[in-house]
Amino acid sequence: MKNGKMQGRGQVPTIGRRARGVRRLTVGELICAAYEVLGDARQVVRVLGSGPLSRRMGRKLVFI
Repeated sequence: MKNGKMQGRGQVPTIGRRARGVRRLTVGELICAAYEVLGDARQVVRVLGSGPLSRRMGRKLVFI
């Protein structure tokens, strides 16, 4: 099976590994969700401006 990932004894097809029902968030929704979880604006800026999150999103958020 081409483009599959080994898991246990068998190979999992590529289509079965993809996330289903993933919804894209706007930047505002991302900030609101982070603020609800963290509760502090400074923590939100630190987490959303972090390097790993920027690499994952493909862009860097800059807070002024």
